[in-house]
Amino acid sequence: MHKFVLTALSVIMAASLASCGKNTDMTDANKKAETENIVQGEISGEITVSCYDTMIYEKFLNEAAELFQQEHPGTKINIEAQSKMPEIKTQQMEDGSVVSVTDTGDDSQDVANYINRINTELMSGRGPDILAIDVLPYYKYAESGTLDNLSAYIESDKDFNINNYMSNIIEGTKYKGGQYIVPLDFGFQFISFDKSRVNEASALKLREKNKFTYWELSDLVSEQFANDSSGARVIDFQNGVSQALRSLINSNYKKYIDLENKKANFTDGDFVKLLNNVKEQRDKGWFKPDFQSVEEMTNDFVENQDLYYYKYQIDMVLKYIFYPRDDMPEQSAFPFPDADEIAGILANDAGEVPFRCFQLYGMNTYSQNKKLAWEFIKFMLGEEMQQSLNLLGYPVNNTAFIEDSKMNLIKMPNYVPVVEGDYEGEYTVDGFQMLTDEKYLTAYDEFMKYLNVFVNDLNFYPVTDEIIGEMISSETAQFFNGTKTADEVADTLQNKVQMYLDE
Repeated sequence: MHKFVLTALSVIMAASLASCGKNTDMTDANKKAETENIVQGEISGEITVSCYDTMIYEKFLNEAAELFQQEHPGTKINIEAQSKMPEIKTQQMEDGSVVSVTDTGDDSQDVANYINRINTELMSGRGPDILAIDVLPYYKYAESGTLDNLSAYIESDKDFNINNYMSNIIEGTKYKGGQYIVPLDFGFQFISFDKSRVNEASALKLREKNKFTYWELSDLVSEQFANDSSGARVIDFQNGVSQALRSLINSNYKKYIDLENKKANFTDGDFVKLLNNVKEQRDKGWFKPDFQSVEEMTNDFVENQDLYYYKYQIDMVLKYIFYPRDDMPEQSAFPFPDADEIAGILANDAGEVPFRCFQLYGMNTYSQNKKLAWEFIKFMLGEEMQQSLNLLGYPVNNTAFIEDSKMNLIKMPNYVPVVEGDYEGEYTVDGFQMLTDEKYLTAYDEFMKYLNVFVNDLNFYPVTDEIIGEMISSETAQFFNGTKTADEVADTLQNKVQMYLDE
């Protein structure tokens, strides 16, 4: 049902958005003058911010709205969050500990309804003033002129200095040269390896550089793994082969789907080769097996962390790798992340390093209060909100990024108890504990060496499409269960995706 709903929705969107496009015929001079007038206007009135993803967006937006309204009496920021909160289930482990598991369920119809509503409102010149870019196909809105190019606001606003932000992250989210969306935060993945499994020859090659493609990592251990009878696995994509394939497709998205030029490319042999290579790895036991329940998956995660040659680590794990081990509390169910040695960051086949964003926002071209909308976007990019504990990724604000890098390593929230004699520290004016013990300062310095190298390498934000993603997921599932061959999947996707892009 999910695939049908989203595919049917695409026909409606394509027809309706083509008729949108306010201000697309304005000259550059007129657009600049209009933007300068907006930027110089008064902060007043009311706007609406809409998001689908309640769990990631709502608490942050409510916090930002409350603080902004305190600073600007008389303004009103309305927050609309659409999705249901996921169900949190608990599971008791064999050792008696209890873990929480998030069950998001199937919200495909809700997603389709939300996209359809936003599209209908934009088509009629209405809609929220600010759109959270979570499930929305923003590139379609950018092309139709229903999202403002925020580059004009960035250039016209003397109070906004782009040098105060991560330029590679903000500019990396441009589409066709325009800044139609602004990211608040970002994240990435990196790879660590187990020195007790990876042989010394491969370990030496891993230490020669800090950036690898997936296939470079695979080639380094493929022969060794073929002769390994210990029950090991190669890399811990948490959702097994499906996540491995999705990661490889998204990081090389432009190779298969060129959204800017509306071209699909599944039948030149590369996609077929990808499918067959990943399936061969699955059949040889490279990934965790498919599980029938969340409980099985949770048990495997807890019990089999030491089986892997490589760990596919999320960015927030990095600082805990350097955290002094002696001071870590016992955690039997989900231990603090460990890594024998950091290999590097994962690049795509073109050598680009992808990053993701948890919160992105665009401005509705039809907003009746663009001044307030722009000011609220700026506020969310400011130091105060960029240091919010409700922001999931690394902040794009440079000052906030440095402060965030200290958190939970040398800067502890005031609710974390400090046991006298364990380490030295002092309280800041805002109640945080700044640790001054040498071992923590050394750990922080080592962490920042890696973090800065990784962040500076980030240069590719994959612009993807939810509907195309569902097409790929549906077709490739039939390949992995043996219903279709790789060539049949490639042919079907070529026809389906190209038809969708042509609508």
